[in-house]
Amino acid sequence: MQRKAFTLVELVVVMAIIGVVAGLLLPAVQMAREAARRAACSSNLRNIGLGFENYIIATGHIPIGSELLSATEHSWASQILPYVEETKLFTNLDFKKRWDDPSSNYPVSKANIAIYRCPSAVKEFDGKIDFGGVQGTGLTGLSIGLGANEAFGCGSVIVRVRKQPDPLRLASITDGLSNTISIAESVDRNSESSGRWACGRNCFSQNHSLDDNQSDGMSSNHSGVHVLFMDGRLNVVSRSIDSRILGAWCSRSGGEIATNNQD
Repeated sequence: MQRKAFTLVELVVVMAIIGVVAGLLLPAVQMAREAARRAACSSNLRNIGLGFENYIIATGHIPIGSELLSATEHSWASQILPYVEETKLFTNLDFKKRWDDPSSNYPVSKANIAIYRCPSAVKEFDGKIDFGGVQGTGLTGLSIGLGANEAFGCGSVIVRVRKQPDPLRLASITDGLSNTISIAESVDRNSESSGRWACGRNCFSQNHSLDDNQSDGMSSNHSGVHVLFMDGRLNVVSRSIDSRILGAWCSRSGGEIATNNQD
């Protein structure tokens, strides 16, 4: 009795077909995974935005980006902790001491907070944040400095210094809440400072266009950069955006005209 079996040619054909199908499916799977990661990143930033908004409602002012005047450098991300369901972490922080005080705050600052992370980020370390407060911009021709009309202080999430010692109120956003960015993606930054949620150096001034691939401002591993406006609206900004429009969105009272034509 003869046994039925595949011939060598038939096996080669089957393997070739399997290879073609796998080659077609793999990009689709990768695209689906990235779409899921991008959606999760959007969700995280929306939740941050809700915490940011609830903080403003409760206190009457916008969170300080970094407490530089008191030299503690506590961040906006620490201040909104009770409003993103992280009250225990908030109560364990000593805001009278530096954010990285070894006896009190540094151990707390190593906590991993899910909504502060982007799933598409590459670097992994404790206490990481992949979003930053927009404290200003150098794209509108302002001089360097931390004052209200200077490049590092014209944004909505300011560094507290002598030139700007008081928290901002919504009335300070004269360009309009829908035209002013508060928080934006800024992935994979320094593990000892700007990449930490507890450190106010996670705030930044946007001084370059998005296609420059620099690490000191908005950056993303998605096809565009997620940004949150002061009215709570989330946008994905194209890397090809006109730098003048981007700069206008990063200042709170420059009087620039910016057309929002992003996704």
